[in-house]
Amino acid sequence: QLLSQAQSELSEQAGATQQRVAEGLHALADELTGMTKNSEQDGPATDLARQAADRARAAAGWLGDRDPGSSSYLCRNLQVRPW
Repeated sequence: QLLSQAQSELSEQAGATQQRVAEGLHALADELTGMTKNSEQDGPATDLARQAADRARAAAGWLGDRDPGSSSYLCRNLQVRPW
């Protein structure tokens, strides 16, 4: 029972952390998108910011769709990157 309780608490913590990271990535993507929309020039830096926003948004979506246990397993053991 103690092991089950510890696993449950760890899973809850992992889920909360995963959610915060996904929210942070969404915020980053929104900020980068805003920078590209407000840019007066359309050069390489704007293009890189646009690409970074797209990748951050994709990573946030990938992370948000995963079970906390499966995400940590994939990242730790298989070196899988969502983007």
